[in-house]
Amino acid sequence: MEDRELLDLDFGKYLIALKRRWVSMVGVFLATVGLSALSITLLKPSYQAEGKLLFKEDRTTMLMGLGNEIGQLKPLVSTQNPLNTQIEILTSTPLLQKTIDALNLKDKEGKPLKPKDFKKRLEVKIIGGTDVLKVVYTSSDPKLAAAVVNQLIQFYREIDILNKRDEAQAARKSIANQLPKAEAALSQAEIALRQFKLQNKIVDLAEESKSAVEKIKILDNDIATTKARFEGVEAQVKAWRKQLGLSFEQAIAAQILSKSPAIQAIFKDLEQVEQDLANERSRYQESHPIVATLKEKQTEIRDNLQRQIRKTLGSEARIPDGLLENNRDRQTQNLMEDYIQIEKKRLDLAQQLLSQYNSKAAYQRRADLLPKLEQKQRVLERQLETARTTYISLFQKIQEAQLAAQKDSTNVSIVEEAIVPEKPQLSQPLKVLALGTILGAFLSTTAVLVLERKDRTLKTVKEIKQLFGYPLLGIVPSLDRPKKSARLDENSELPIPTLVVQNTPDSPISESYRMLQSNLKFLSSDRQQKIIVVTSSVSKEGKSTVAANLAAAMAQVGHKVLLVDANLHHPIQHRIWELYPNVGLSNLLVEQIALSKALKQAVIPNLDILSSGVIPPSPATILDSQRMTLLLREFTRKYDFVIIDTPSLNLAADAPILSRMADGMLLVVKPGVVERDSAIFAKEILEQSGQNVLGIVVNGVIPDREPYSYYYFAPESKQESASNNKYSEVRENRLPPSWSMASNEFSLDDDSTSSIGLGNTSIHELEQIALDFQYNWEQLQSLVNDQEEELVMQEQTIKELQERLNRASQRERLTLEQELAYELEKQKMLRATLVGQRDNLQKRHELLRQYQVLQREQVYRSQDT
Repeated sequence: MEDRELLDLDFGKYLIALKRRWVSMVGVFLATVGLSALSITLLKPSYQAEGKLLFKEDRTTMLMGLGNEIGQLKPLVSTQNPLNTQIEILTSTPLLQKTIDALNLKDKEGKPLKPKDFKKRLEVKIIGGTDVLKVVYTSSDPKLAAAVVNQLIQFYREIDILNKRDEAQAARKSIANQLPKAEAALSQAEIALRQFKLQNKIVDLAEESKSAVEKIKILDNDIATTKARFEGVEAQVKAWRKQLGLSFEQAIAAQILSKSPAIQAIFKDLEQVEQDLANERSRYQESHPIVATLKEKQTEIRDNLQRQIRKTLGSEARIPDGLLENNRDRQTQNLMEDYIQIEKKRLDLAQQLLSQYNSKAAYQRRADLLPKLEQKQRVLERQLETARTTYISLFQKIQEAQLAAQKDSTNVSIVEEAIVPEKPQLSQPLKVLALGTILGAFLSTTAVLVLERKDRTLKTVKEIKQLFGYPLLGIVPSLDRPKKSARLDENSELPIPTLVVQNTPDSPISESYRMLQSNLKFLSSDRQQKIIVVTSSVSKEGKSTVAANLAAAMAQVGHKVLLVDANLHHPIQHRIWELYPNVGLSNLLVEQIALSKALKQAVIPNLDILSSGVIPPSPATILDSQRMTLLLREFTRKYDFVIIDTPSLNLAADAPILSRMADGMLLVVKPGVVERDSAIFAKEILEQSGQNVLGIVVNGVIPDREPYSYYYFAPESKQESASNNKYSEVRENRLPPSWSMASNEFSLDDDSTSSIGLGNTSIHELEQIALDFQYNWEQLQSLVNDQEEELVMQEQTIKELQERLNRASQRERLTLEQELAYELEKQKMLRATLVGQRDNLQKRHELLRQYQVLQREQVYRSQDT
């Protein structure tokens, strides 16, 4: 990703952005809340008046005999509260306009108040668990607020009374419209009963019933005989069906197909092709063209057979597999013909049995007819009685509805009239303050997003790695931030001194430098990188600090190292190491001094420092010379590694010049310092000049600001660090000078005892030294175990990313692929580091074993003496 126009808003990155911008966020939030609090003082006081309405059942209509249908509160939906409908009526525009006109309400400009503005000041709600509505009106005039509420509920009650009258009048009209219909229904019931008696002539019901019973008895005997014959034939049909395994329809279909000339011709072709195919398969493989052709022909004939079957029997016909092939012999056809004949006999008996059942049913219906006629007559008589009763009831209700329309009745009563409020309300300032809080949170969040978008610096390790694309060789955490009182040089990049490898060798930062030198060691298996140029994209990224600590870390493991300060613009190494910069690299390049006098030995064994010397007017000219090439060759003969500190890429071309003479370049990048444009410019310079960039070192990483901070070093407490430093000093004092505990290369054999001065060492001292090495080996083993567990977690993370990538949409694949590539690169680097750590662990274990052997020999010598 070359440019980031939009901010990635996932939750993890957003929290990190909040940590970076918390000061701005808190400032905007407090300012917004403060302005909200200030605006509260400018608000005019407002007053609220409230009245209450009770909705109850009107029993007047029930006392008059009208039931509870007129004027009662009943919702259309069972789950709906009827009071919600009354709220809508109370806040309706006609009722509000009537109140405005009655009280002559005006707005701030002196114009008549509009109903929509009136509604904004009005609040009507149900008091929970009751049938009471609370009506609240807000105004700057307390008397007007009370008058509005009282006038509104009075108008609402008057309208409710009028509505009840209208309902009663509507009920009377409705009943009056129904009365002629009831009278017509009564007349129709009388006519129906007369016509029924005339149409159904009955002579003698008892004789007709007796005759019907005798006929039914004869039919029962016939049915029993036919049923027995049917069951016998049905048993034969089941036997045939079981033998053939076919239904009646399938047997008929097979019989039809067996007599079809077209079907038989297709069968002959199919048999011929199958016979030829069997012969050819015995001679050739399945892939042979002849076999393939016969198989295609076999498929084509089978398809033609199915088409002919559908043409003969219809498209809906279903023929079981193998039916046609099994039906081709004469014996099977004869069996099917017998099966069809017996099935036809069964169907004839079934039809005869059905006819007898129908005859019996007809006689039975006739026998049942007389009681039904009697029942029908009773039904008609009841209908006549019902029509007569309905007509009389409607005639009575129309009289009762007329009485209800003349009386004032309502479901609403005023429980509490509004009184003039004495104190202004407090809810409005609280609302303003709450709104200010919400707005402050929104603006503070927006401010963080805007600042993040305007901030063009690279902020995380992931962004740095994605932009540069070089291998990540090391991550140096920034666990302790420098205090404001720390001594700073005007041209330095970090507080001085910054030699953490020397001052705090057991700190996490020192361990990160040792890991960096291990990664450089395993970077190339066929060729060792001896001359390394250290640079950065811009200044203030800590490249000089990284160069100094990297050189110290290499020297501590036993390598002979030369640190060259080639930053002839703003040199800093002499301040880090507290040396005099009177002579150095510039003096050597102009041949003013010998190499032995220009070199300065550091406090760390195996480390020499070549300071910058006198700052020349044109550093690039003297660096890009044959003399510099010869000096580097001479350095490589005397030293295992040469670390060259150079200016940043945006300041001068010194780093690319020296990198062409060196084995490779190490690029230092610090999150939050280098901008994206500067990083892109530096990368273009390196690519255009064809530099061999070994990798990048991310310096000054704050783990809390990284989305993937689980693999960084955790900060140690001051007490633990002090304890480790004290133990380290005691441990180093006990060992001979040439045996550093941080070294990765040890050797101890029988002939080395005299060379290291252990021949006269006491048994107690040897025992103590062996214990120290035992502790050191256990610590390293614990570190290797932790790294192996981290590698397992890394593999699990990669597996989860791969599974998500398989399920991801096209839109998400790009982001997941980038994350997967990033995790794979981390896994590769962690594995390379583990190789070196395991080798180091094995060497230290061998060293510990030799020490224990030496300790036992010393015990034997003391016993002999």
